Amino acid sequence: MRIAIPLVAGSLLSHFGDAYEFALYEVDNETKVVTDLGVRAVAAEVSAAHGGGCQALPPALKEWGVELVLVHEIGRPAINDLLLHGILAVTEVPLEEPDLIVEKLVSGRLLAQHPSCVAAGEDQRGKACGNCTHHGKQ
Repeated sequence: MRIAIPLVAGSLLSHFGDAYEFALYEVDNETKVVTDLGVRAVAAEVSAAHGGGCQALPPALKEWGVELVLVHEIGRPAINDLLLHGILAVTEVPLEEPDLIVEKLVSGRLLAQHPSCVAAGEDQRGKACGNCTHHGKQ
């Protein structure tokens, strides 16, 4: 699974819509081995071709093979746009270093909110991501 984390000064950016740089990681779903793929920036020409702002981000992320975005804050329209591009978003991720965020995700210790949990009426604040009942985990 390829993961993107929006950055500012090497840490998680507080709002997805302000991003132009992303840390990329590849996580082997079976072994949980994490590979740091480096930082990529959304090129100005890509941004312009897709209307700039939040609208430019999902096509670029899709082109990079991203399947999951870990964000602190993101609006519902941006979540929907990501979903239209086949990308899931995990929200309310703590403002920490990207390596630490991914390590917590892989180890099941990331305290965050998955939008599908909200849609299912489950508030997962303060719980590890993915440990909600509609995902089949207790």
